[in-house]
Amino acid sequence: MNSAKQPVPYATVTAKQIGGTEIRATISGEDGVYAFADPPTGNNGSPGSFVCNNGSAMASDDCANEGGVWYPDLRTSETVLGAGILVKF
Repeated sequence: MNSAKQPVPYATVTAKQIGGTEIRATISGEDGVYAFADPPTGNNGSPGSFVCNNGSAMASDDCANEGGVWYPDLRTSETVLGAGILVKF
């Protein structure tokens, strides 16, 4: 999205690991919509194998040397709480 929060047509969209390593890239369509054709596979809620952040598959969730286990973000909404304290002198 651009600074006006509008989709950007034909933009290069890159997925990166927390450390900054690029793991996927795609280009948005004329409407600004994009999708990654090859997201890491294997994590389906009850996986027979786990996918590490570097794209390798493991039989267990021991991906410590491979950047950790990849978990998809399945949230449909997010609740944010804020608080403030006003002190008057």
